[in-house]
Amino acid sequence: MSPSADIDPNTGQMEIELKLRLASKAAHTAVIELFRALPGSRFLGTDRQENFFLDGPARDLLRRSVRLDALTGAYSPKSVVTLKGKGGVRNGVSVNEELEEPIDDKLLDLIVHNPSVLPSVAGTHPLLAKVMEEHPQASQLEVTGSFKNERNIFEWSGLKLEIDETQYSFGSAYEIEVEHDDPQRAKDLLSNGIDFTNSQRTKFANMKFGSVL
Repeated sequence: MSPSADIDPNTGQMEIELKLRLASKAAHTAVIELFRALPGSRFLGTDRQENFFLDGPARDLLRRSVRLDALTGAYSPKSVVTLKGKGGVRNGVSVNEELEEPIDDKLLDLIVHNPSVLPSVAGTHPLLAKVMEEHPQASQLEVTGSFKNERNIFEWSGLKLEIDETQYSFGSAYEIEVEHDDPQRAKDLLSNGIDFTNSQRTKFANMKFGSVL
C-alpha cells in the first residue's frame, strides 16, 4: 500500500497488526487464563483505555482517509495522539500508516472535552501542530465517537499479545491483537489451542458502523 498523501513518508510508520476475533466473553476469559498458566508466558499488565476520535463537522479528515485518535490508558505512555492514514483489514491482518506521539494527560483531557481549543494549543505538541498545518479544517474539530477497551498484555514465544475486551455503545467485542512483521507466523503459533476467526474490521470501523465484524 502506498503511503497516504496526508502522512509524512519520512516519519510515518507502517503498522502491521494481526487481529483475531474471539466469539464470546467466555472465550476471551479462557484465552487470558491460558496465557496466565502457560509456561514461558509473561503477564505484563492490564491497560484500561478510552479511545476518542476527532473530526470536523463535515468529516473532512475521514473523507481524506485520515483519523485523529486520542487514547488514554494505564499502560505507559498513559496518553497518546495518533494520526492514521488509509488502511484496512484482510484475512485478519490490518495494515495502516500512522504517526503517534505521547501527550500530556491534562492537555489531552482539555482537547477531548473542548476540541475548539486545538488551534490555540497545537503549537505545544509536534503532531497536533502537523494536523493544524496540513488540515486547516481541524480548527472545528469535535469528538465523533469513542469506545472503551480493557487490554490484557502478555509476552509469549517472541510475541506481544494484546487480549482485548472492547465496550461500544451497542455492545461488546473480544479480540487478540499482535503487532508483528510476520502476522502469518503469529497466527500459526496461536492456532494451536485457541478458537478464533479473522477480524474483518478495525475497532474504529466497528464503532463507525455500529456492529462487529
